[in-house]
Amino acid sequence: METLTTTTIETIRHNDFAGIADTKETSYVISTLGTLCDIEKPAQPSLGDVVTRDAFYKIRFAIAATQPVHYTSINPDSKLESLFPRKGRKQNIRAFQKALGIDVDLLAVKDSLEWAIILSALVSFITLFYTWKGAAACFAFTAVIGWLSRRFGTELKLDSVGQLTAIITREHYIKASCDPDYMLVDAGI
Repeated sequence: METLTTTTIETIRHNDFAGIADTKETSYVISTLGTLCDIEKPAQPSLGDVVTRDAFYKIRFAIAATQPVHYTSINPDSKLESLFPRKGRKQNIRAFQKALGIDVDLLAVKDSLEWAIILSALVSFITLFYTWKGAAACFAFTAVIGWLSRRFGTELKLDSVGQLTAIITREHYIKASCDPDYMLVDAGI
């Protein structure tokens, strides 16, 4: 068994010790084991950060593949409203989802239609106590409004690509990572 003596002096580069290539080269003089233990490794990105980054790049390339925009102009602050114009938005969203390989619900109905559906459902429920025929008519009206709003709803639920990345990373963690087995290997499973 080797012992570390005070006469043993080694100089190592910071990036060799950490296993990370960076541009900052800091030299350390190591004379004891305690000195070696005091050297701090730079913080490596956590697995969640890596998956978020991979998800962003997948989203970016899927948008660039389906929209007339270059992938370098897409960043986390890019507005989805400008990337998916109102004209043809449903078709563009479907093409984006197909290119991404993940089904994400991005479209919503206008707030006024949403309130109309809620109010109609409430009226239908209240009318049920007075007459079932009136309640059935109100329920049918609610169903028609709901179907129409779902069919023609083109409002975006999210504002930016960063928000979309966060949603996809949270709801589709395995699909968002670059290599699905990476998470299992890193976790020791």
